[in-house]
Amino acid sequence: MRLLTHYLTERGDAARAARARHVLWVVANAPEAEIAGPEAGFIKGIETENYAEARGLWLRHVESNPKNTRILANAARFLLLDDRAAAEGLLKRGAEIEPGNPRWNEQLAQLYQLEARRPDKTDPVAARKALEQYEAALGAGSPPARVLANAAECALWAGDDTKAAEYASELLRHVVNPAGRPDGSAIHDGHRILGHVALNAGDVEGARMHLLESAKTPGSPVLNSFGPELTLAKVLLEKGEREAVIQYLESLPRYWKGRQEAIDEWVILIRAGKTPDLNRFLARHTSSSDPAPPQSSPPNQP
Repeated sequence: MRLLTHYLTERGDAARAARARHVLWVVANAPEAEIAGPEAGFIKGIETENYAEARGLWLRHVESNPKNTRILANAARFLLLDDRAAAEGLLKRGAEIEPGNPRWNEQLAQLYQLEARRPDKTDPVAARKALEQYEAALGAGSPPARVLANAAECALWAGDDTKAAEYASELLRHVVNPAGRPDGSAIHDGHRILGHVALNAGDVEGARMHLLESAKTPGSPVLNSFGPELTLAKVLLEKGEREAVIQYLESLPRYWKGRQEAIDEWVILIRAGKTPDLNRFLARHTSSSDPAPPQSSPPNQP
């Protein structure tokens, strides 16, 4: 797994070719292994031939092992981004084989959440489907901190502010992880979602307070790598809350390394009366020692 992750951070044709050989070997020979999960994938539109070969291998494994839940889960992860209908079918089959296992609810929820998320707006119907699956996962015993942030986000997208506030508030009661350390993602996302709920109720002051509370996160593996969702800061900036947004942005370099230049540029533009596009994937990475994250990210993870 470390080698596959290493290849993702390397540039050049040799590294890409080495990764492709490694991934295809894993898919062909170890489809049940953990290493055959998210790291062993290809982007269809970029790695067309490798994607097609790996997809064929996965479909043959599934046909030969129709009740092997490890293979079903890994194949679904591979198909998740580029063939969601096939991935959904595999996940539903796994849920039939293992009724009551919350992992199938979580993975179906992640699929529907990806469907719900659009560049310009969200799909409330898909968000509602994702929320139902996250709620089923919670009911079946999934660790709450792993699911609550996504459930709150999907409730917000579905237009159910009551549930969004309920799950975000519950998330903030899980800000200490099982190892006894602060869960920085829970702190940030809990307050961010409560800020959106406040805005929807016309409470700009409350939203501003939650933005500044979200800035108190110590960071987390997800925040440190992918950066924070900037949705609340973006909306508050559009409403003229410039000083609060600047204060929030100036907190980011504590944990989001390598983005100081982009953040400084945003702050300069805001102080000049302009409204930059606060998009974490537009924040240029300037540190040569810390690899840039990919240009897409999964639903919130701990």
